[in-house]
Amino acid sequence: MMRTLFLFALLASGFVLLLVVADRPFDPGRLQGWVRADALSALLLCVLAGYGLSEVRQQQHDAHAEDLMARETEGRQRWPRLSQLGDQVGGVATRAEVHLLLPVILLSLAMLTGHLMLLSGLLVGAALLRGRHAYVQGTQQNSAALGSLAVLLVASLAAAGGLILLGLQSGAWHYAAPMAGSGLNSLSFGLLLLAATIGSGGLDLVRGRVPQFDPLINVACLYCLLRLFSLGPWNIGWLFATMLVGGAIVLAAAWQGAVAPSNETAAWQGGYLSGLIITGAGLGSDAGIILATYSLLLMPIVHFSLSQPQAPHWSYWLLCAALPLSAPFISAWLAVAAALAGGMTLLAVSLWAAALLAALPVARLARQGAQPTSLLHYQTIGLGVGVALGAPLIIPNLLAPIAAQLQSGLTPFGSIELWPWAGLMALNAARQPVATLPSLALLALMLILAALCWLGFWYNPNRTTGQSEGADDQQG
Repeated sequence: MMRTLFLFALLASGFVLLLVVADRPFDPGRLQGWVRADALSALLLCVLAGYGLSEVRQQQHDAHAEDLMARETEGRQRWPRLSQLGDQVGGVATRAEVHLLLPVILLSLAMLTGHLMLLSGLLVGAALLRGRHAYVQGTQQNSAALGSLAVLLVASLAAAGGLILLGLQSGAWHYAAPMAGSGLNSLSFGLLLLAATIGSGGLDLVRGRVPQFDPLINVACLYCLLRLFSLGPWNIGWLFATMLVGGAIVLAAAWQGAVAPSNETAAWQGGYLSGLIITGAGLGSDAGIILATYSLLLMPIVHFSLSQPQAPHWSYWLLCAALPLSAPFISAWLAVAAALAGGMTLLAVSLWAAALLAALPVARLARQGAQPTSLLHYQTIGLGVGVALGAPLIIPNLLAPIAAQLQSGLTPFGSIELWPWAGLMALNAARQPVATLPSLALLALMLILAALCWLGFWYNPNRTTGQSEGADDQQG
């Protein structure tokens, strides 16, 4: 109970902070960058809280499944686990709670500081805690546990090394300082891009394996990569390398995940969305940042919903990119629109093909049947629907301020804007529309048309009676 309340409080605090700092970052000059919060920091607080709630739900599901199995095999009720006792008693932090809450707290503090050294230390500390927990949990499979620990350490150390090298080169440890951008070179940038690639499961994708990445550390590494736009513009080589790496991760995750078992859907979808975030950073435009931040917002929802794929349900269609105006569909549209706005036609075609491939495993879950599910499942799916239908409000009011605050490091090649009766429009550098997503008004008109068609079909006397009678005659 304590974990859940803390994570909900963190989620609410991140949302309120996002509204407060939308116009101007919070950066008290007397603190010299030790405390700093902008729109990107606030969004990451919400994402971290969402992943924490997802992990709490996973632990509760696993504990409940173990208890049911123990009752069936032993014929008696098993004593509750220590983590469950901590949730029931309240106020006493158990070891399971510490393993989850402490890394979330450390990473939340990392989002709220502008000091590069402190940010590096908090990131490495959170990675050590997560890696130790993964190693303890995987003692029965030591090779996998050691591999997970190595990935966490390499990703966090690469990110920390890039940030520290940046501070040493510039002599300014506050990333918002005027001279901080002078320390950004190819080596420090390469380390941060490497951290984001490893954190997103890029090494497993190369080997054809399920991407085994820690979602919290993955989000932190992606944050460090996006934070580089606060230092100034990237050169063409850095943008191209980032776009190439992100596109490769998107295609690899979508292609391999299309034929993967259903119980691996959450991992492949996470790798696909991580690739979209890196691709958005590689585009280096307003549209690319909106793509990256919207995908970040979607990641915990998709992970939360698909973490238990053993229970197929029709409602998974609402999280399928094949369904128009669903949240993954909007994310795919943002990717294609951002690529078109930047003049990257080949990338746009590749991202659209990847979106179609990524929709297949989710569609299989939805098609396998309607089985009983929990109220929490419907709440999570409903949250995804809210993120989709609220995109015309979320993008200009919550995500566009992030792009505006990173404007000093962005290129003018592409932006996403809200136009009346046209919904979201992607504009190129000449302010010409290259892609359009219908608004809620047009969606309402389409729903009314669909309802009229359905009523006409319902009142048609030959809709099913004739077919059923014909079938009976054939059987006779």
